[in-house]
Parts: sequence; structure tokens; C-alpha cells
Amino acid sequence: MIKKILNSKYFEILIYLVSFIIILCLINRRINMEGFKSSNTNMKKPNQNIILYTIIPSSIEENLYFASYYSTNKSKNKKDIDNMLYTRSLKSNNWIKMKNSKLNNNTLIVDLNYDSNKRLVAVGMSIKDNEPVYDIFIKENTNFDSNWIKVDSNNKMRSICYDINTGNLIGINSYDGQIYESRNTTDYTRWIGPINYDKPMKKILFNRDGILIGIGLIDNFIYKKTGKDWRHSEYDEKNINKTKVYDLFFDKDGCMIATTPKGVVKQLHQDFNSEFVDIRDYKEKHEDLMNDIEILKSRVGIEFIDDDFDTSSELGKDLKRIYEFKKVSKELCNNKTPLRKHSLDKSKIDILSKQNREINDLYSIIDEISGKMNY
Repeated sequence: MIKKILNSKYFEILIYLVSFIIILCLINRRINMEGFKSSNTNMKKPNQNIILYTIIPSSIEENLYFASYYSTNKSKNKKDIDNMLYTRSLKSNNWIKMKNSKLNNNTLIVDLNYDSNKRLVAVGMSIKDNEPVYDIFIKENTNFDSNWIKVDSNNKMRSICYDINTGNLIGINSYDGQIYESRNTTDYTRWIGPINYDKPMKKILFNRDGILIGIGLIDNFIYKKTGKDWRHSEYDEKNINKTKVYDLFFDKDGCMIATTPKGVVKQLHQDFNSEFVDIRDYKEKHEDLMNDIEILKSRVGIEFIDDDFDTSSELGKDLKRIYEFKKVSKELCNNKTPLRKHSLDKSKIDILSKQNREINDLYSIIDEISGKMNY
């Protein structure tokens, strides 16, 4: 009798052990199949076959970042069409699957940006007749969980942003890696270019000084133009940051953050040629900071200033108009050709000097009012 009881207990234990092993195998198999955890679960470490690609900070919420990824495991490519994630901490490496993140069943997200209304814009790539086709999608509203809407486009622009100087849409053409321009900020079909034939790039943005930066099409190195007028200047091929990157944006301390084959990295210093380190190891502190408007302006090309002015009131609308006039007038002053000596008589010079003083006084008053409104 005792023998039978012992045998039944051993058998029961054996059943439990076998069941436990089977459950472990099934869990492991599911993790390997999915690559990432579900939309309601944080992922502590990205799957080793996953590489983050394009990345961008949120246009409406601090410490929120969006990214797309691709898989290095070719056998799983079809499972990775839904390839968009978000995180609220880059250092945590905690990435979450988004709702309504998939463009369609055939298209991968290869670039992210915003439109003038702060809605996420995605460039998606699919393959047709063995050739890449690039389509443009925009979120229904600023809620990143809203649906994607496909817009008419010419299927050739692999990345897009806005010209920081004119506000026109610009983008990189997938055929030649050159910059093209659309004169209408909502027209993704008609593009003029190349504007300035130069070294081919896969993506462009601007630095904090308004100088255009490019990511090399062939080598993935970081290039920058020799001057602010990107239309008439060339990429500096002597001063290159030879870090291989997929995408870039500036952090609050003025250092660039990049997605790379080694993960998310950040520059140690604000200098263009500064080396990058794993963002989780970053401990540097800098005093010359950038605000959220400047960060998005460099990445998107648009200065989103609506949040700084209460445009529901007449005062807010007037201050916004004055601010925009100030911005345009400063750009005109910075770009004008210096007057030649003796080109104007003394009386005209005195008048110009007086007008400049009055304009500067007006700027001081505007800054003082804006400062009080922020308290």
C-alpha cells in the first residue's frame, strides 16, 4: 500500500516537471517568434535581431520618443511589417509596441517626421516589381494611437522635412539621394529638383545654428553644409563625423542622439565631430541648452511656437505675429550684403541707425512681455 502511494506521488511529481518544461519551451518559442512583447508590456532589452532605425521626439509631450526598427533575421521580415515603437526613457531601453502603428500589410516605416499640425508623418517602403516604392502616411490627429491616413505622393521621396529658412517641404529623392522641394506644404506629389546637386544623402535635418546636416547614402556618416544657405553651399567633405548612424536629433543639452548598428548613442560633447557613447553610459553635463521648440525646429524644420502664445486671445495673436515678424526681419538682416563704404550719405546712415535702435528697443519690449507671460 505504502509502495503504491509513493509510486503515485513520484508519478504526480514527474507529471508536474514535464508540464513545467513544456510551458517553458512554449514561452521561449513565443518570445522568439514575436521579437517584442505585446503592446501592454515593456520590453527590457530589444531582441538581438532587432535594430532601431528612424527616431524622433514627440511634438506634444516631453520625454516621449518614437522609433521604427528593422529585423536582421530575414526569415522574420514578414512578421516585422508592424515596426513602430515608443519609449518614455531612452536610457531605460524600454520600448513598447504602439496601437495602430502598422501602415498596411506590405509597408515598413523607414522615416518619421511631423506636419505643420504636429501630426506624425511616416514614409513607408514596400517592394513592387522588385523595386522600392515610398508612400507617405499621416496620423489622423496628434494622438499617436490614431489611425494612419495614406496621402497622395510621387512614391520617390525616402525622407522629408521642412526647409528651416523658407518653410517649404524638402526631401531626399530615393533615386539620386538629392534634395527636392515642394512649394506647397501639403503637396507631396509635385517636387522640384535637384535643388543643389551634391553628395547623395539618405536623410537631412538642421543643426542648432540652422546649418543643414545630412546622413550619407553610402557610408551613413554625418555631413554638414559649409554655410547656412544650403542651396548654394556644398557638404564639407574634409570635416566629417565618421560615426555610422541611421537617424539623428538634438537632445536638450545640444548633443546629438543617434540610432546606430550598436543601439541608441549620444555625443559626449556639443562639437559636430564629438564621439558617441551608449546613451545608458552618458553622464556629461552641459550648460548651453536647447528648448523643445529648438529641438523640433532642427529636426523637423518648423518652429512650433503656438504653445508659447495664447492664440485664443487677441494679445496672444498679436504677440505671435510680432514674434514671427521679428524672426523674419532678423533672418533678412543676417542674410543681407554689408553696405560698401561711402555707399550712403551721412543723413541716410543716421536714419538707418535710428531705425535699428527703435527695432532693437521693440525687440527688448517683446522679450520682456513674453518673459512675464511665461511666469
